Amino acid sequence: MNCLEVHSLQKTFSAQVFGKPRVVLKNVTFQVREGVTTGFIGVNGSGKTTTLKCLLGFILPDQGQIRFWGENLSNEIKSQIGYFPERPYLYEYLTTREYLQFHWNLASSSAGGFENRFLEVLDLVKLSGQEYRPLREFSKGMLQRVGIAQAILMKPRLLILDEPMSGLDPDGRHIVKKIIQSQQAQGVSIFFSSHLLGDMDELCQDLVVIDAGEILYQGDAESFAAKYEGDSRITFRDKSGLRFEIHLPKSKIQAELDRLRSQGSEIIKVESQNHGIEYSFEQLRHEREQLDKI
Repeated sequence: MNCLEVHSLQKTFSAQVFGKPRVVLKNVTFQVREGVTTGFIGVNGSGKTTTLKCLLGFILPDQGQIRFWGENLSNEIKSQIGYFPERPYLYEYLTTREYLQFHWNLASSSAGGFENRFLEVLDLVKLSGQEYRPLREFSKGMLQRVGIAQAILMKPRLLILDEPMSGLDPDGRHIVKKIIQSQQAQGVSIFFSSHLLGDMDELCQDLVVIDAGEILYQGDAESFAAKYEGDSRITFRDKSGLRFEIHLPKSKIQAELDRLRSQGSEIIKVESQNHGIEYSFEQLRHEREQLDKI
């Protein structure tokens, strides 16, 4: 089952006085599976944030359909979605407790249950003991975690995160990754954008790749990572005992092994290099650039 389905989304921003209209989204179509972490990747300016803003009704697409669990966006649907924006604005004069209480009151018809959930979320984002500090005293990483705490406060079914690890140091990124993994373990569907592609290898089961407003790939993350084969290395000794290493594409490994063995060489080891999502993404964009030149 899909928790989110997007069909033929298009968006053009009006021109400035002497400029041309800017086409930002071009027939964007993809799905997000229920209970799965889906990465949304693309370079800066590729249309990621615009897509997310269209999903949540912050801006209206020129055309296209957006369905959450088969339904249009409504207040009922919104109550099941947690959202963290790329540039969150937090009320810095509030304490952590006051900020999260404010959002609880906005989203809940009852004040009951806040205290237990507040302490649970604070522990999850590693901010226990910081509930009475004003947010203006927090570092960027701590503010990022307060924003994520707000996104997960109401136990959403779907979590939408826009660049949640942008600008964080390694420790901050590690904490945010643990939060995402803990939410997935609880069955939450997660759709998040990032240009830090190394994190996608670790976190995502599915991927949506966007470039210049167009979807280039939608599907399994592991298949995408293996889309472009990397080199493999054969280490061997020839008949005279000299040791050699050769590098060649995976598709040619078996033929080369057969050739070396037929010559009496001793195969010491065969190693495959896994380039991962980042390499496949770069190769896919390179292919697109070459096609655009034709």
